[in-house]
Amino acid sequence: MIFNFEKSVIINTNLEDLFNFHLNTNNITHISAPFPVIEKIDMSSNPLKTDSTVSLLLNFIIFKQNWVMKISEVKPSVLITDTQVKGPFKVWEHKHMFESTKGGVQMTDNINFLPPWGLIGLLTLPLLYLQLYLMFSDRHRRTRKFFER
Repeated sequence: MIFNFEKSVIINTNLEDLFNFHLNTNNITHISAPFPVIEKIDMSSNPLKTDSTVSLLLNFIIFKQNWVMKISEVKPSVLITDTQVKGPFKVWEHKHMFESTKGGVQMTDNINFLPPWGLIGLLTLPLLYLQLYLMFSDRHRRTRKFFER
């Protein structure tokens, strides 16, 4: 069974600027919390395009996690989808969706995921949802602050 998480924010900016910002994975350092530390970012292309790969080395202090994603779909000014190739989840598909609105741009993060560790992973679902909610709430706040300054 695949699980879903979705969170949206409206940012007072133009669609093209926000979309292009997300095509450069180096910008993740502007919108991510200080923990875990992103030690290294590798992109096969910049800006990202369909079939690009992104590798992040995350430092959780007691262990490091290499997370490799493939950009499975890019629809200019509409959608960027990354799919985990190697990382902490059994399944991870993250859609960044963009839509012009009266107040600016509605940006939606939609994630389909399957936690690791079988039954133990399923027991952690409430914590995973809380972590996703807190992480994307913070990212959306930081993205809004970056664009609305």
